[in-house]
Amino acid sequence: MKDSSLSSSTEQAVLDATRRASKQSHKRRHHHPHRSSATTRTTTAAQEVPHRDRDRSESLTPPRSRASTSKRTLEHDHDLDGDEFDQSSLPPAHAYKRSRSYDEDDEERRFQDKLRSAEHEDQGVGYYEQLLYERELARNAASFHYGSSVRAAMGHAEAQKGATLMMDEEEYAEYIRAGMWRIQNKEEILRRVRLDKAKKAKEEKDRIEHEVFEKKEKERIRKLEERTIKKDRQMEKDQREAYAAKWSSITATSTEANLRFSDIPWPIFPPVPFPPLSWPSTNDITPLQVDRFLLSHIKDKDARKSTLRTAVLAYHPDRFDRLTARIEDQDTRARAKELGLRISQTLNEMLKS
Repeated sequence: MKDSSLSSSTEQAVLDATRRASKQSHKRRHHHPHRSSATTRTTTAAQEVPHRDRDRSESLTPPRSRASTSKRTLEHDHDLDGDEFDQSSLPPAHAYKRSRSYDEDDEERRFQDKLRSAEHEDQGVGYYEQLLYERELARNAASFHYGSSVRAAMGHAEAQKGATLMMDEEEYAEYIRAGMWRIQNKEEILRRVRLDKAKKAKEEKDRIEHEVFEKKEKERIRKLEERTIKKDRQMEKDQREAYAAKWSSITATSTEANLRFSDIPWPIFPPVPFPPLSWPSTNDITPLQVDRFLLSHIKDKDARKSTLRTAVLAYHPDRFDRLTARIEDQDTRARAKELGLRISQTLNEMLKS
């Protein structure tokens, strides 16, 4: 009875030691897979040695049957699956899952591919290729206004210098596509470049011609204005000289000599029409016209006042009526008297102001 109890106690101790060794071996296999594989191969080779070849004198335990060994193996496997198993050696659960965004992007990509395929089948290969060509033509031919990647692909020297070093994947893909398109549509691109250059050259030519035309037109208008001003000044000068000459002629002749309407000096500029072409009106006589004719060329203030007083005396109604009395035609005499009175009133207003 005592020997049986000792044998059972020894056997239990060996079983516990075996379990601990198995657990440690299992942990080493997870942390060091290569070492674990080598250890497994060594253990397997050792297990293949026949039990009967071992020296029983080296064994520390009493003989055990094969059933006991099988039972310990099952118990060992059961312990490995139990709660005492070290879960920290396993990778996290989310490492085996695909991201949701990746699945959604992939699904969206497949949907777009199917949609394009359906449109391709509905419209026909020729229509689809033509539409794609037109879009790419308009898109790439105008690449002068694109970003650095496309400008580099289109052959712009300033954009090609180190452009690819600054590109991300999408820009580099665009660079490659634009470059391939440029090679395939070289003639069309060159044609559009020539048209663009010709258009810009024509616009520049038109701009220069327009500037030259405007410059010449301004110069022509300036010269015309200068000639007009010069002509008007000469006319004013001639009119003043004629005005002074008429007054000298009237005062020098006999008081009995007949006068015509045009013989009487009128201080008006521009000159009014005279009969028989037309009759001047009292509305033609304004302070502005009289001032321009009599005083605009005189800068000295005292000289201006002296000239104005002389004119007031000359057109005084009593003195001017003696001049109009020398006109034979009664109707002409009345018109001349009316105009003389209007000039006298205007001169008095100017003298008072």
